[in-house]
Amino acid sequence: MHPRTIPLAMVLALLLAPSAWAVYKVVGPDGHVTFTDIPPSRAGEQVQHLAIPAQAQRGQGASLIPTELAPVVRQYPVVIYTTPQCPACDDGIKFLRARGVPYTDKSITTPADVTAYKRVSHGSETLPLLTVAGVQVRVGFDPAAWGQALTVAGYPQRSILPNDFTFATPEPLVPTAAASRPGADQAGNADGLPASPVQPPPNPKAPPGFQF
Repeated sequence: MHPRTIPLAMVLALLLAPSAWAVYKVVGPDGHVTFTDIPPSRAGEQVQHLAIPAQAQRGQGASLIPTELAPVVRQYPVVIYTTPQCPACDDGIKFLRARGVPYTDKSITTPADVTAYKRVSHGSETLPLLTVAGVQVRVGFDPAAWGQALTVAGYPQRSILPNDFTFATPEPLVPTAAASRPGADQAGNADGLPASPVQPPPNPKAPPGFQF
């Protein structure tokens, strides 16, 4: 099955966290409170296991990411690149939501976005695009390839998110302020994009052609 896509030419025609990964609240014998993602084991400490605030994933409101899912979201963040009036993009979003995968939605809506997207996608002119921990999955909505990549990353086969979880809303690929001025932005590049993510170590269980 060929992935569903939308060409960037059509996009142009349409014209168009800080993370807070506290898992344990620890109250010491002296009353001092600390937060840590490492299970504490010292005697005399009162330990409370916390859910992860969804603010660690931009745009996800006050809902909670279950603690068992938080390490996967942290190590293998999911980003989908979309554009308005794109049925394939809508299908990709529905797929992620049905599986219960928190994501960041980078929207391609301006010429600056298109230019930046070509750099991100290594010259590809089709949408949507899914990345997992910065690794690109096949361009276009391909349920089989997307599902395999998410499984390799450790995302559950079925959603374990709370019913009131608020998924991310689309945000510009190139922030408006960065797109309106020349030169590098605060992240250190001219497109207004964040620096390239640090890749996790290789996963020996990954299928051929897709490796973390």
